[in-house]
Amino acid sequence: MSDYGVVSTGFNKKRLQDILAETEADIRAIPSFGENFNMQPESPMGQLNGIYSEGLALAWEQLENVYNSFSPSKSVEASLSDLVQINSIRRKGEEKSTVTLTLTGTSGTVVPAGNLFSTSAGDQFSLLNSTTIPASGSIDSQAEAVIAGEVIALANTITQIDNAVTGLNSVTNAVDAVAGRGVEEDPALRARRVRSVAIASVSLLDGVEARLLALENVTQVKVRHNPTDAQVGDLPSRSINAVVVGGDDNEIATTLELTHTVGAEFFGNSSGNYIDSEGVTKVIAFSRPTEIPIYVIINITTLSSYPTDGDDRIKQAIVDYATGQLVTGRDFNLADDVIHNQIYTPINTVEGHTVNDLFIGTSANPSSSADIAIADSEAASFTTANITINHV
Repeated sequence: MSDYGVVSTGFNKKRLQDILAETEADIRAIPSFGENFNMQPESPMGQLNGIYSEGLALAWEQLENVYNSFSPSKSVEASLSDLVQINSIRRKGEEKSTVTLTLTGTSGTVVPAGNLFSTSAGDQFSLLNSTTIPASGSIDSQAEAVIAGEVIALANTITQIDNAVTGLNSVTNAVDAVAGRGVEEDPALRARRVRSVAIASVSLLDGVEARLLALENVTQVKVRHNPTDAQVGDLPSRSINAVVVGGDDNEIATTLELTHTVGAEFFGNSSGNYIDSEGVTKVIAFSRPTEIPIYVIINITTLSSYPTDGDDRIKQAIVDYATGQLVTGRDFNLADDVIHNQIYTPINTVEGHTVNDLFIGTSANPSSSADIAIADSEAASFTTANITINHV
C-alpha cells in the first residue's frame, strides 16, 4: 500500500521536497546519467525538475482539498456551503446595518427614497422609503447602510445630509444603528452545523433549539421547559419558553408550533403568528432576550511587532470570539456567564503586546476583573464601540 494519498490515518499528500527528491533519484538511476549528473537548482535540468515537481505538488494539494471537502471540520468556503446543506442549513448571507433617522424640516418637504446621510466617520446610510415631513416638522424614517457588514453608528452620529433637499434642515439618529454582518465565516458555520445535527434528536429541547437555529437570521437560542404542575422560577406549569436572538417572529412561531410537545403552553415576552392548514391564526409566545452590554477596558504595552491596526484587530477578535466566529464551539451564548479569563484568548490572537490589565463590566469604564453573571433570559452583547484599549 502506498504511503501517500488516502491512508489509514487520512490523506497524506506528497510535498514539493518529496517529489523533487524522487524525481532526482529516478534520473540518477538512468545509466546514461548516473550519480554525478548535474541537477543543481541553477542548472538547466535542475530548473526543469523544479517546474515539474511544483506542478505535481500543486496537484497533490488539490487532491487533499477534494478529500477534505467531504469533512465538515476541514471543508472550506464553497465546499463547506454545499456540505452543510445535508444538515438542512445554509450559510448566512451578509446584512446591512439599519437605523431610525429623525428628519427635521419644512412641512410638506418630500425626502426621496435613497437619499444619503452619513456619520462624521463617513459611513453612509440610505433612506429606505420616500418620506414627507408632517406639520409637526419632524418624522422618523428607516434607513440602511450603503455597504453590508458591521457598520457602527452610535446615537446622534448620523448628522450629515449628503444629498441636499430643499426644506430638509437636519437629520439625526436618536438610538444606535442595529449593526449588520458580513457573510457567515467558516468557523461560525461549522459551529452552527454541529448544533444543527440535534434536529433529529429524540430530546425535545435539543430538537426545538436546532430547528430554530436553522431559521434565517436566528443566531442564538435557548429553550426552557417546565413539565411540572407547579411554577418553577418564572416558568408557569407545563410551559415552554424559547428565548431567541434574531429571526422573523412568524417563522419562529411556526417552528415552535410544529415541533413542541403536546400539552405544553408557550410562554414569553414576545409572540408571532402560526397559520394552520385551515387558515386559523394562532398566537405563539416566545421571548426576546434582554441584551446586557459588556464593556471592556484593556491596558497594554506594545512591542515593535505590534501591527498598526492592532487595536481594531483586538476589538474585532473579542466580538468574533463572543459570537463563536473566532474559535469553533467557544462563545458567550444565551445565558452564558461572561468569564473574565476567556477574553484573553481573542486578545492574544494579535501579536506584539503585553496585557497589563483587563477589566469588564455592564457599564462604561469598568474596573472589575470579576466574571459577569448572565440570567437565562439574558444575552451578553459585545460591540467594538464598547471596547477601549489604552497603551501604557
